[in-house]
Amino acid sequence: MTTPATLRKQELLQLLGAIMQRRLVSDYEGLSQYLAEDVVAELPLSRRLFMWAGKHQGLAEVIEALRLIDAEIHIVEHVVRDVIHEGDKLVIRSFRKIANRGSSGVVDIEVSDYFEWRGAELISFIEHFDTEAVLRLVRGEI
Repeated sequence: MTTPATLRKQELLQLLGAIMQRRLVSDYEGLSQYLAEDVVAELPLSRRLFMWAGKHQGLAEVIEALRLIDAEIHIVEHVVRDVIHEGDKLVIRSFRKIANRGSSGVVDIEVSDYFEWRGAELISFIEHFDTEAVLRLVRGEI
């Protein structure tokens, strides 16, 4: 028997899949249709290391942060490994293969994301990943 919670989880995973497809091709206009105007993105890292780190509030600021990330790093592959679902929230552990746009460097990283939705709009996300591996990639050490 399919429960309302199972249906909501499937809906949120479909929304997340659509968001990631747009991220993979840097389709910010398409991505914007899935984000709330008041969306908040948190990338809890040092701004001394990554200019796109920190808390970003509002659609325009979040899209700009994603553009800055995508100027340096390209997501080559994204595979969801684990999902925890409760109501309008998902916690995802995933594997990503990312590449440095300025070199031939590629690295595999584990990523943990916390997502929260309001209806079909993403209202909040926090992303944690292997900071050292990404920093070495961005610096061209990989």
